[in-house]
Amino acid sequence: MRRPLCLGLLAFALTLLANPTGSLLFAAEESGAIGQVTELRGQVETRRNGVLQSLSLGAEVSEGDLLRTGPGAYVKVAHEDGSWVFVGADSAVVFSQRLLDPDGVGRKGILTLVIGILRTKLFGSPWRDSFEVKTRAAVAAARSTEWIVESRPLNTAVLVVEGEVAVTAKGAPDRVLLGPGMGTDVPLDGVPSPPAVWGEKRVADVKARTSPR
Repeated sequence: MRRPLCLGLLAFALTLLANPTGSLLFAAEESGAIGQVTELRGQVETRRNGVLQSLSLGAEVSEGDLLRTGPGAYVKVAHEDGSWVFVGADSAVVFSQRLLDPDGVGRKGILTLVIGILRTKLFGSPWRDSFEVKTRAAVAAARSTEWIVESRPLNTAVLVVEGEVAVTAKGAPDRVLLGPGMGTDVPLDGVPSPPAVWGEKRVADVKARTSPR
């Protein structure tokens, strides 16, 4: 029962990877490990250099890796500075780019959430440019904060847990700034909704899907 969904996610991701000029992806300047799997549940697979394999606890994640999770699965990838990314069930995400200055401080980070849900938290010194989560509909960027992004075929939702996140409509100048506890919805080819406090049920749902169980 799992394969049709996972194959669909993979086909979507591979379509984006094969069309970088029209997709959300940015090519990494150089390859190398950018994180390590510190938590994992269920079936999680990675595609690297055209090879698909199961992901295991303690495995390294490199720039350009596509990670996908099955139903009920999740994976947490931690960076050396303490920052982490938690990918929820039925999701596909590409660790597109991570650049560091010579002193080891982050300069630019990019995740591409193809579909599904993730939660990321940045620690240490603020990123000098920004850390971005890109989807088909929007770009969510911050320097030091914690936030949740959910990407569906026709819309993107962003909720800020801590700090501030700027959310910009894909291919448009429309932008909103979210503070702690604020969220926005961005339809495909649309503009972000005004910052708003989500209902308790919705907040509890996205937090539960981006937390270990």
